[in-house]
Amino acid sequence: MSNALNPVGWFKIAVSDMDRAIRFYSAVFGYSMERHKMDVIDMVWFPMHPESPGAMG
Repeated sequence: MSNALNPVGWFKIAVSDMDRAIRFYSAVFGYSMERHKMDVIDMVWFPMHPESPGAMG
């Protein structure tokens, strides 16, 4: 069995209104989201906390 703290490497949640989604997920989880543009793709990443279990995406 692996002792990996961040077992999930990537996931996607499709949204039609990125600003609204950022406000929603920031409020629900209490995180500051990181927005990134990759060519025509607009993405927001959940923060990664290396010292605790979870995933970024």
